[in-house]
Amino acid sequence: MLFGKKERQTEKLIQEHIEAVGEVVESTQAMIDAYCNDKTKFKKLADAVTHGASEADQVRRNIEMTLYEGAFMPLQRGDYARLVEAVDKVANQCEAVAEFLVLTRPELDDNTRDSLREIMSATVRCYSNVPSMFDKFDKGRVVMELAHKVEEEGRA
Repeated sequence: MLFGKKERQTEKLIQEHIEAVGEVVESTQAMIDAYCNDKTKFKKLADAVTHGASEADQVRRNIEMTLYEGAFMPLQRGDYARLVEAVDKVANQCEAVAEFLVLTRPELDDNTRDSLREIMSATVRCYSNVPSMFDKFDKGRVVMELAHKVEEEGRA
């Protein structure tokens, strides 16, 4: 899929970014579980979400630098930049959830707690397809099938 040193470096950074965002998603699920069940661990887990999102942002910036320095053919750079931006939005949304819960501390009834847990479970299921999508990034049809799988998981 990739040929030069810059491309290999960028691919490695993108994989690192995908993993970092995956950790943020998992931390968000743990944070929500703590918020719904045992608020004594909640703040520490919220801080982990925020910290993880910041680390993912740093990796994203490194990826952007390698792209601007000439990694990949010009026509491909936009695709990689959009991929990284889309993945980073997931971390940003998790961070927004953490900040919202920390700042507002809303009271949740049982139905809302259950719904929140279901949303996070769906998010984790959806995100679990992202690494496979990147592994097959050069195979458009396969990526589209995986993207549809992500959409289906989100509706489940």
